[in-house]
Amino acid sequence: MTHVVIALLPGLCVAVALYGVQILVVVGFSVGGALLTELACTRWFRDLTDNSALVTGLLIGLCLPATTPWAVALVASAVAIAVAKHAFGGLGNNLFNPAMAGYVVVLVAYPSLVVEFDAMSGATALEKLAHREGQTIKEIANDPAFGLFGS
Repeated sequence: MTHVVIALLPGLCVAVALYGVQILVVVGFSVGGALLTELACTRWFRDLTDNSALVTGLLIGLCLPATTPWAVALVASAVAIAVAKHAFGGLGNNLFNPAMAGYVVVLVAYPSLVVEFDAMSGATALEKLAHREGQTIKEIANDPAFGLFGS
């Protein structure tokens, strides 16, 4: 698990570069919530040394948008550790990936707080081809639905 934490660090650096330090607040609360829930479920500090709760908190924090309220990050981490991990017997016995189970719970419970829509919506390339209204393929290829092509 230590190798997974190390592998997640470049992604965390990119997230900070793209979204600012606010993402560190979300990740911090996710990791803190996961560690505290792990401690509450096992009541042993030595169970924190396998770093599985740390990985779960990091994954949840990196999946959530930077604008996510801290309480939502805590809920996701608590559900991930308490329900998705320990309810099924602990490390290695879980039915689902705990981090993604926690993310799905907050996605269903708080969709407006967890989902950010920043993509352009519009006609797809296939729809443009089907309804090209007399335009040739060469003329329609400049449409944004087809993306950017090199010269």
